Amino acid sequence: MDSPLGCSKIPASATADELFVMYDQTLRDLADQFTPERMVQLKLRPLSLWFDSECRALRHNCRLLEHCYRRTRSAVDGQALTATQRHRSTVFKDKRDRYWSDRIADQTGSPIKLWNTILQHDKRTADDVAPTPHDADAFLRYFDEKVKSVCAATASHLLPVFNSTAEVLLSTQRPCSEDELRRLITALPTKSCALDLIPTFLLMASYSLEYHNGLF
Repeated sequence: MDSPLGCSKIPASATADELFVMYDQTLRDLADQFTPERMVQLKLRPLSLWFDSECRALRHNCRLLEHCYRRTRSAVDGQALTATQRHRSTVFKDKRDRYWSDRIADQTGSPIKLWNTILQHDKRTADDVAPTPHDADAFLRYFDEKVKSVCAATASHLLPVFNSTAEVLLSTQRPCSEDELRRLITALPTKSCALDLIPTFLLMASYSLEYHNGLF
């Protein structure tokens, strides 16, 4: 690399400040050449309230085994990593379920306190919600225009003819029992989005608790 420091002779007239600038610039050029600057995006995820020292130890152990497997690519290390990760997932799930079951049991008679606990867990407030350009009026105008366009496109067509179907009245259907309703609700997938008031798994846990206590 071409640099004044690489020269066999340095000007005798160079001052200490000039030598320092020369040294600093040479190191910066080397860093830019061998380790160029790049953008890295970091996502900060706060720890859950049920995340304790045991969870930290399990996470640390999984990272150590992951680094070991990436270095050795050994089948034995891979099996150890998989087993540890499965154990970690089981422990995390048990701690999360036990934590929320205890919170629901302790705060069943105080919905406001329970809601504050959920907000503290999710770190969600009205100010944290990202603004959206959509509103109710825009959706109403969109669907109104959509219906009008469909009606205009099909106005010249003949009305559809429907064949007769079997007449089945709701009164003839067998009523759904409480056990069947409970199985349907608890069998739902635990999926949630930002629009949900509470997480789905918490709703299912609350329903199960109230069902067993005879409140639902």
